[in-house]
Order: sequence, then C-alpha cells, then structure tokens
Amino acid sequence: MGGPGSGRWHDHQRRKTRSDAVHAIDVRSLAAAFERGTQRGMLRSPSGDALHVWILADATPDSRRLLFAAQSRFGSWHAFAEVVEALGVRQPFGGRRWWLVCAGCGRRRVALFQAASSDRFRCRACEGLVYSTQRLSPKVRAARRLARAVRLIAPRAPVDLEGCCPFRPPRMHRSTYARLKARWERCSEAYEWESLSRLARFIGPYLPTDGRATINAALSERRSR
Repeated sequence: MGGPGSGRWHDHQRRKTRSDAVHAIDVRSLAAAFERGTQRGMLRSPSGDALHVWILADATPDSRRLLFAAQSRFGSWHAFAEVVEALGVRQPFGGRRWWLVCAGCGRRRVALFQAASSDRFRCRACEGLVYSTQRLSPKVRAARRLARAVRLIAPRAPVDLEGCCPFRPPRMHRSTYARLKARWERCSEAYEWESLSRLARFIGPYLPTDGRATINAALSERRSR
C-alpha cells in the first residue's frame, strides 16, 4: 500500500477551470450592437451575474473599444479597468466579421474569458481554461456524436443509441441521406467499440489468458485504424 502523498490523487486539486464557469464575452452576441452603433449592452454569465458593456466613443468604422462592469446577483458592482479592442474584417461579399483581440497574445478570438482570480479578459489559451467536453470520457463523447448524427437525420425523433439508423425523412435528398447515414454508421461503430472496451476493462481480469489476449488484440487493431 502506498503512503501519504503517493499516487496521482494530488492532481485532482489542480484541475483546470472550465470555460463555461467564468465570465465570458462572445463577439457573436455583440456584432449586431457594433453594426447598429449601440453604446451599451448586457451579457449574462453562467453564475447569473450581469456583465454590462459600454462601447467607447473613440471607435472607428472597423474597430471598437469596449469597457466592462460586472453586477452580481446581489446588486454589487465591480468595474474593470481593462479596455478590450474589437476588430471588424471586411468580407469579400460585403459586411464585416468581428473579432476580439486578446491583450495577452495579440491574436483575434471569438470569445474572451475572465478567470475568477483576475480582472482581465484573456483568451482560453492564455487563461489555461478547458472546455467542459474535455472532462468527458471517450464513451460519453462517442454517445454525444452518435446522438448528434441521429438528430441530423431526424431532429424530432427520440434518440436511441442502440437502435438502427432512422429512415430517410420526406423531401430529403438521397445524396444528403447517404452522407448522413455514413456519418451515423461511423459514430455507431465508434460508440460500440468504446462500450466494448469499457466492458473489457471490467471483465478482463476474470477471463482466461487466451480470452484476454483476443480482446486486447481486437482493441489494439481498432485503435490502430
């Protein structure tokens, strides 16, 4: 048996923060305000706090400068001293695509995040944040991809991960259905293999040596594809 501090349990105390658990500003929710010339807007954080946005008056046609202030659910205000810059890139067929400039790395980003321990807005890479899907197991990821493939074919049909592929809906092109069905087959095969590999980890120690060797060879062949 290991002593105190042995093993890898200490890593659980240093897990990275999820991007959906902090303040976030998404340029897609502000693009309409940029085009209309709105001077103020409001966003809602995952914790329920209101994030008020002011567009400063010294903006140019292809850029905006934003000032933020957060109001908690209890009514207290907290202003940020940092100003975030937004750039509008003109598109070939008209219009502009807006980006937020990260002050940490200088790159254009769709969203910026504010960690709980700082008053600055940085991109996900600079803050060291992770997506919530990165915490999911391979089986759950495969199940989510399979459910998404089912909804692409039949959005209103109940999702059955163990069932067959849905039939072609009315007025759907045969080529479209063939492409979506091929995607469903790949996702279904991946989900079945993840389920079998998870089951093999539980029943493997109770199988004879030749049985474990057969399962390990099949799983290794699947991973090498």
